[in-house]
Amino acid sequence: QKAVDRDESFARAWYNLGKIAQLRGDFDGANEAYNNAATHDGAFAAPLVNKGIIAIEQGKSDVAFELFERAAEVEKYNPQAHVNLAVLYRMRDNYPEAVQNVRKALAGDSTSLGAYNALARIYYDLEKYELAKLVCFNALKFDAEDSNIHNILGLINLRLDEVTPALTEFRKAVKSDPDFAEAHMNIGAVALSTRDYDTALKHFEEVRRLEPKNTEAILSIAVVYRGKQDLDRAMSGYREVLKLEPENARAHFNIAVMHHEI
Repeated sequence: QKAVDRDESFARAWYNLGKIAQLRGDFDGANEAYNNAATHDGAFAAPLVNKGIIAIEQGKSDVAFELFERAAEVEKYNPQAHVNLAVLYRMRDNYPEAVQNVRKALAGDSTSLGAYNALARIYYDLEKYELAKLVCFNALKFDAEDSNIHNILGLINLRLDEVTPALTEFRKAVKSDPDFAEAHMNIGAVALSTRDYDTALKHFEEVRRLEPKNTEAILSIAVVYRGKQDLDRAMSGYREVLKLEPENARAHFNIAVMHHEI
């Protein structure tokens, strides 16, 4: 703040103020600071990228897309801009454009783990599992403990019916990042499929701690209790899901099945 008070055109200082505001959840303040940074340095892509990330968190994917495109125009091979564009193109099932943006991200930073993760998920979606595994192995050369890479590698192994290696990868993911909700969900799902209810419950409860309104986790906990024959807790779980998502089909179906069995 003292820096911009002394020099209002100091773009990097505005950018750092934006990052602080963003970390505090003050998105309006962050966007204002990023706007100042971008205004005072037209070749500075990072403020546009971070504005795009905020837009995604606010559910404004179209706004985010435009911001990432602008960032890529400002800095042709900006890794963060192209990785995020790749993710958005993948969400739109536009895989050729997604791959193109991953390549541009890697041109800007050949060690970008975000780019490798995006590419692995693209090949995963396209059912090119061996290619996806190869991408993951290359990424692990740069960081052997990256949680996202271990998680997607676990998903790939599951699709190849390699359950034990998949579980190993998911466990590596949560070891690297104990708060990685998706990896906990995956461990829970594998445990549930083998009727290891205690392990499944442990990991689903961890997801619920991290994301209290995660209906998939709450539903999975209810399934565990149903498997353990604790029908009251199972029913309570299904009803809790319906409070959050009144039209959740799986919750309605499971309640109907339980009534039928009773």
